[in-house]
Formats: sequence, C-alpha cells, structure tokens
Amino acid sequence: MITADLYIINEIGSEGITASYVQDFLMRNKKAEKINLHIDSGGGSVYEGYAIYNLLRNCGKPIDAHIISYCGSIATMIALSADNIYMNEHGRFMIHNPSTQVQGDVHTVKKAVKELENIKNELINLYHTKSGMDKNLISDLMDDEKSFTAIEAKESRFITTIKEPSKAVAFIETKSNFINMEKKELEGMFSRFFADVKGMLKPKNEGEQILTTGEDVGFDIWVNAMEGEDLEGKEVKKIVAGEVAEEPVEDGSYPLADGSTITISDGLVGSIGVAEEEGNEEVEALKAQLAEKEALLNDALESLNAFKAESEAKELENNSKVESLAKQVEEIKNLTVGVKDSFINKASNKINNEDKFFKVK
Repeated sequence: MITADLYIINEIGSEGITASYVQDFLMRNKKAEKINLHIDSGGGSVYEGYAIYNLLRNCGKPIDAHIISYCGSIATMIALSADNIYMNEHGRFMIHNPSTQVQGDVHTVKKAVKELENIKNELINLYHTKSGMDKNLISDLMDDEKSFTAIEAKESRFITTIKEPSKAVAFIETKSNFINMEKKELEGMFSRFFADVKGMLKPKNEGEQILTTGEDVGFDIWVNAMEGEDLEGKEVKKIVAGEVAEEPVEDGSYPLADGSTITISDGLVGSIGVAEEEGNEEVEALKAQLAEKEALLNDALESLNAFKAESEAKELENNSKVESLAKQVEEIKNLTVGVKDSFINKASNKINNEDKFFKVK
C-alpha cells in the first residue's frame, strides 16, 4: 500500500500549518492510498483548523493519526479527522473552551460571545460523536481545560490505541550474533534516517508546481516555479508516491493529465505544448480575435490616411487662396498708390496754376 506522511508539528494558522499547506500535500500525494497524520501541536486558529479537518475528512483516503506528544485545542479536532488515533504513552490530549480577542462596542462583544458559544457547541458535538461521552460532561471538562493522559484519553475513547515505547535490545556477546543484530538495527536506523531526509527534501509550499502526468508515466513532475510563472528553463524533479525521487527525470516528452505535453532536457523544462483539442480551439479563437483587431486597425489607418490626405489637400488649397488674395491685395495696393500719386500730382498742378493766377492778378 502506498502511504503518505503528513506532519502537523507546529501552530495551526498563518504562522505555522495552514489549510493551503495541507491541500498542497494532498495534491502531491494523489496516488497515496493511505495517510499517516503525525501531530504535535497546541492548536491555534479555529477556522484554519476547521478547514484542515474538512480537507482531511473529504480526501477519501483512510487516515491514521499518531499523536507524538501533545495534541491540544483545535489540533484535537484535526486528530479526530482520522479513522484510527494512536497516542504515545507519554502524551497529552487537551480540550478547552475557545477564546478570542475582541475590541469594540457592546454589539461587537455580544457577537463575539455568540460565535464562541457556537464554536464550543460544534466541538462538543464532535467530541461526543467520537467518544460517546455526555455533552454536559464534555462542556464541564472544556471549562476545566482538561488534559487527558494517554490512559485517560483511551478510556474516554478519544484515541483508539496507546503506542508502547520501543524495547531496548541486548546484544549477545558472541561475535557473529552481535554483528547480525547490529546490522539489523543499523538497517532500521538508516531506513528511518533516509525517510527523515526525504521528508526534509520535499518541495516546499512556495516556489513549486506539481504537474500531474498521464496514467502510464508512473511519476509526477515537480517544477521549481511559482504559480503562473513561465516554466521554460525551470528545474524539474521526479515525484514518486508523493516523494522526491533520487533519480532525475529522463530527457524526453511526457503527457500531462490535462492533455498537454512537457519536454524535459538536462533536468530542465524545455517546453510545454497545449492539448490538441483545447489548444487548437483556443488558438483559433485567438487568431479570430487577432484578425478582427487587425481589420479594425486597418480601417482606422485608412481613415487616418484619408483624413491626412484631405487635410493636406485643403492646406494646399488654402495656401493657394492665401497667395491669390495676397497677390490681389498687392495689386490693389499698387493701384491705390498709383491713384494716390495721380491725385497728388493733379492737386499739385491745380495749386500751382491757382498760385500763378493769383500772382498775375
């Protein structure tokens, strides 16, 4: 059976484990047949806990929860998403009343109180469904901030099994048996060590994309790129059963689940081709839009050129009219000057004649 290990070893919320983180984990482990949920958390954001609980309950896979040491507050709700809950002998399972910080008028405070009551009732119903314990008793225990030991949690049916600690192994003094026992223990130790290393080498939430391949490929592809970022030239890794494989992705083209193909070369993305049917429809639609825009552009250019030509023609015509008027003005001016000169001459002659006449007299 293919299993995947989800570790919730931090605060629940934006500063720790988020619903987005769990969703990414589920997406990376689609082929896993079972989930091992490891918890060591004192709780955190109620609404983030709700989201994580719902994601796990709705994933459709059997879940085993393993309480490492402490499971408190909203983390208990996440633990109860599992079919089986295992708890170490030296651990605690703590339930208490939800709390909040609110600032505002009396109406705001009343709304906050009502919401806290609703959250408490929802948790009481969940605890009751899991344990069968009386709801009033659960409410009292939450008021007292009850911390159950492993035995108490088992008796209250919050957990199904108490995990016994590993037994120490005494080696036999004979050389051959000592070596055999040591080898077996070393193999187990290294197996756990490499499993932890693989866990640390898993791709992180930020700066990654998991591409689901077609059914016959046998592995998914992790790409070192943010969502929406161009994938060409980005580093790739092989994901097998939700884990990063040591061997690289072989060069070649691989079908993706959405019908497109990805080309890998030297551990990098060469190109991604769109799916034929959807891709062609999309390309044709884009081509049609482009042709429409080009037609509008050509019409606009023609209108612009026509307007420009018309403006230039009018400008030439106007210039011609201006030159003609200027010429007429000049002619009129010359004519006026001539008339003026003639008038002045005649006037002068008349004056001279008159002077002569008066002089004769």
